[in-house]
Amino acid sequence: MSWGTKEQKGELALLGLESGLSLLNSMFEESKKFKKEAKEDPKLIDDTELLRILDINEEYTTRVNNLLYDTELGCKFKRTEEIFLMIIEVIMLDLEYDYEEVIKNFTNSFDNEAFIEAHDQAMKLRTERLKNEYDANLIQYNVDYEAYLENKKNTGFFKSIFGESLVEPSKPILRS
Repeated sequence: MSWGTKEQKGELALLGLESGLSLLNSMFEESKKFKKEAKEDPKLIDDTELLRILDINEEYTTRVNNLLYDTELGCKFKRTEEIFLMIIEVIMLDLEYDYEEVIKNFTNSFDNEAFIEAHDQAMKLRTERLKNEYDANLIQYNVDYEAYLENKKNTGFFKSIFGESLVEPSKPILRS
């Protein structure tokens, strides 16, 4: 049995892409800063700094490749997934000006009221799913907490000092 529908897996992958893009953007900015400094003063970069820059570049490249090639969006057509990942790569590498027709086509595919309504509905469904998960976790927490209180009540003074300490269960947190 699968842990979610194709749509839920796609949403999860999209969230992963968004967080990955944020991380990659910060790495890109740091790399860009080093590159600018090196252009202004080539003597500024010594061998140690060069190795650090190369490490940043390697990490950036690895993350981009992991993001792009380990992602499964659950698309009906494999080609749709390939196109989407290509567009993400174009955006990540800041090549929109060179792929303006592709970006325009991509944007036109979802720049409509139906997409916005479907997105809003998907967000409502996600909120509902998270609430249901939280409610189930809260029920389990209450059961565990009652058992904890019972064990604590039944533990004598010397046993509480010399025996294993009881661990209070942690209360679940509603994810957003």
